[in-house]
Amino acid sequence: MKKFTVISLSTLAAALTFVGCNSSSNSYEYELSANVAVSSFKLAQDDSVLANLDTVFFSIDLANGKIFNADSLPYGTKINKLVPRITMNSGATSMKLTVHRANGTDTVYDYIENPGDSIDFSNGPVRLDVSSASATASKTYEISVNVHTVVSDSLAWGETAWAELPSTLSTPTAQRTARTDDGLYCLTTDAKGRFSMAFTATPATGDWEKKAVTLPAGADITSLAGSSNALYILVDDGANEPNKMLYTSADGGSTWTATGERYHYIYGGFGSDVLVSRYGSEWRAAAYPSNPEGSVMAADMPVAGTSLPVAFSTPMSLTQQAIVVGGVKADGNLSAQAWGYDGTSWMLISQDPFPTALADMMLVPFYVVHINSYFVTTKYSVLLAFGGNDGSENSRDVYVSYYMGTDWHKASDYLQLPDYIPALNGAQAFVFDTTMGDDLTEADTEWHPVDVVHRFPSGVSIVPQQPDFTTMATKPITTWECPFIYIFGGVTDDNQLNTEIWRGTINRLRFKPIQ
Repeated sequence: MKKFTVISLSTLAAALTFVGCNSSSNSYEYELSANVAVSSFKLAQDDSVLANLDTVFFSIDLANGKIFNADSLPYGTKINKLVPRITMNSGATSMKLTVHRANGTDTVYDYIENPGDSIDFSNGPVRLDVSSASATASKTYEISVNVHTVVSDSLAWGETAWAELPSTLSTPTAQRTARTDDGLYCLTTDAKGRFSMAFTATPATGDWEKKAVTLPAGADITSLAGSSNALYILVDDGANEPNKMLYTSADGGSTWTATGERYHYIYGGFGSDVLVSRYGSEWRAAAYPSNPEGSVMAADMPVAGTSLPVAFSTPMSLTQQAIVVGGVKADGNLSAQAWGYDGTSWMLISQDPFPTALADMMLVPFYVVHINSYFVTTKYSVLLAFGGNDGSENSRDVYVSYYMGTDWHKASDYLQLPDYIPALNGAQAFVFDTTMGDDLTEADTEWHPVDVVHRFPSGVSIVPQQPDFTTMATKPITTWECPFIYIFGGVTDDNQLNTEIWRGTINRLRFKPIQ
């Protein structure tokens, strides 16, 4: 509450007379009358507007006269006929609500006489004027009912959603992107057999270092993978066997060295290793360089065509683990399962597999948001899997696992890919955090706006403006991290290279955190 210092004329005269005897002043303070302090605000129940509307939490900033719901109501909620429930600390004798109209004509409601009147909050803040019984104390508040301007829990591939694959080549025909601890390496080739390597530590900026590189003859560009500290690729050196020579590069693809080990397929990186398969008299799964021989595979484990591994840790595990999904089994059939690796051995982990067996899927660690009946938002870590091919066509479906790969279900409509992203197989997906903030301008000159119809109504902003309310926290949030999914390359249904990078995130994760 605001405090005011008041010095009466008689007190001032006495103080001036007394000042020769005592140097201290004689003043007193009083707080703003509790009669005009709002102690609670909520909306009356109305299931025709929104279920559990009466549980929406409103913040009251007495110092600045602001009443608002920091977590906005769901997209599309109608707020033109809401009944407020206002409680005062004590008995105010005058409470007037003023609704501003677009035509300039205001409507005034007497809340004390008609507390059940519905109020239109759709034209911006409604003014509440409160006066005490003696009219010596008064206070004006602004009441805002905020509504999300987008479907907040939708996976949005934003207004600047795509960029060209980074390359020194004008018309690349194939690509593969790998991740190390340093960042992303995007390898492309063209019909003339030339190669280009592009590197970035920050994909959001579009700031790529591009260079022409030379690969060993017979290099399989689609096998490129990264461990924490090196790149790896398989090379067909003419040995006429199902396994190829494994090469490695520690300088970003400028030079390559044969490891002396031969493998059939690279699943992807796991710490300082790459996980691989090998065929001899039997199929074996190995980890190079820590365990190059590996062990005999389970019969149903895919030997190729899986997603890139996703590594994770749990409180119950002493070591890091990894998951891959889909793939091609030794008998040529496709897999609908998820397999896990604990640093030593592989095992089948999916109890509820995918409804369709797929190869060459994408797998990323991400989040979904759940809102309970009291509009409390909880963010859950999940795995998202999408893309791939079922043997005849590419899949557009997005699947979600809430329990680290043991369960797989088709995700809600809000998490499905938009129509303007082509169905892909063999693409790579990665998650990178981007720093968001009201005063930050992302250096996204390489990113282009989507020039097709969004799933949202025209004119809707992907990033809604947050209300300019003064926070009561001691240190206001000015920046926050938002995870983005980046999709690189892949092959379309007509067997053409997708030459674009797509990026997206769940809308709610873009919003400024509530404090």
